[in-house]
Amino acid sequence: MKVIDRKKNIFKLSQGEYVAVESIESKYLQCPLVTSIWVYGNSFESFLVAVVVPGRKALEEWAAEHHLTDDYKSFCQPEGQKIHFG
Repeated sequence: MKVIDRKKNIFKLSQGEYVAVESIESKYLQCPLVTSIWVYGNSFESFLVAVVVPGRKALEEWAAEHHLTDDYKSFCQPEGQKIHFG
């Protein structure tokens, strides 16, 4: 499946806040570890959901620089180590 475009570029969340998701996506894409990102919002919820695809080589290099021994697969598991880009 490939998402080509979305129906709306601005979502209104349940608390009335408007969010421009393209702005959020472009900001995260500036991170060299992020290859692809897709953000979804629902007007019945107060939060957004993002699907992020990390770049394998960039993530492995980052892990080596920070002396982490986990492999790419373990970093992509929900119970794996959390990466903070801070």
